[in-house]
Amino acid sequence: MATQFQVDQIITMHSPFTDEDTLVNFRGLMGGGKAMVIPYPKGLQMAVPVEWLSPITKTIKERTEK
Repeated sequence: MATQFQVDQIITMHSPFTDEDTLVNFRGLMGGGKAMVIPYPKGLQMAVPVEWLSPITKTIKERTEK
């Protein structure tokens, strides 16, 4: 859940479109299930679904296991 993240915290974003993990700088929640992030170390700010975000220590396998 993204509410556990702090502004400026580096976290992992997993895109289901590319099936890749990317490090992002968490900028905050926007509402409507979206969060604002900036790819790390540099990139353009973007809004993504909160469910794409997880702590850096989680792997794709850990996120998909239920």
